[in-house]
Amino acid sequence: MKITQDICDKCVDVLTDDGYNASVVECEPKQYAVYIDSVWDSALQNATSFRLHDEDIMYHASHFG
Repeated sequence: MKITQDICDKCVDVLTDDGYNASVVECEPKQYAVYIDSVWDSALQNATSFRLHDEDIMYHASHFG
């Protein structure tokens, strides 16, 4: 299944409701991804972001939204 902006928005809504800092990014025209932002890395003493896999986006958007 293609990951659309609507699916990503739903996933971000679920994650932010659970207290996570998440955002939708348009990587290429009409190709979207969800990033979890401000994840603290104790070893690096820095906050980083990481991209969710498409399967995780679908899971959160469909199971919790």
